[in-house]
Amino acid sequence: MVFELLSEYTYKLLDGVLEGFRYNELVASISRPVDLRDSHQQMLTYNQQLLSGFGLRCGVAHSEFYLTEDGSVYFGEVGARVGGVYIVPMVEQACGLHLAREWVRMELDSNYYPAPRNCRYVGGVKITSPKRGRITALSRAEELMSLDSVLEAQMWKAPGDLIVEPVNSADVLGYYLCAGTSFEDVYTNLRDVYGHFQLQTEDVGATQQELCPMTPN
Repeated sequence: MVFELLSEYTYKLLDGVLEGFRYNELVASISRPVDLRDSHQQMLTYNQQLLSGFGLRCGVAHSEFYLTEDGSVYFGEVGARVGGVYIVPMVEQACGLHLAREWVRMELDSNYYPAPRNCRYVGGVKITSPKRGRITALSRAEELMSLDSVLEAQMWKAPGDLIVEPVNSADVLGYYLCAGTSFEDVYTNLRDVYGHFQLQTEDVGATQQELCPMTPN
């Protein structure tokens, strides 16, 4: 193992999938480069055992574990791939490593080892909406990035697009990243930015528009 970084969801993943992310909640994860609890260390140990057992010699993996209230750690899933949505830019902002590019360099040069930098707390939000219908107005990525705490933002939907019932885990509108001095500080920054996000929709075939501020509970 030449590099590993643990991050923690800010919501219960299984609840989100079952409910189709139809709630105003911060759908995010935050890196924990330091200040790891015993349960976090256990996850990293299990992860090393998994990848060694699967025989992964060179590459990137994305593993997920569940932590119960009594402190028990359970394996969820693992894939020999980089994480989706905001994971690659979040890791790059947190530690200075672009996972896909580092993977290529290791494949081409067996003597190459990644050199992490920064190692700071960074969080990413997967922007979802409990509303369905046609988008008539949507905050732009440039508007989010004008906020001081936002490191990076992308929007994958635009006015005219439809927000429908999610086929997989969610119908993602985009993402943004924030940094901070601690896990709690990043969480506060992510929530503050989320409160600035605006989405305007209308029912398909209807003319009345509904303003939907994306403010978490």
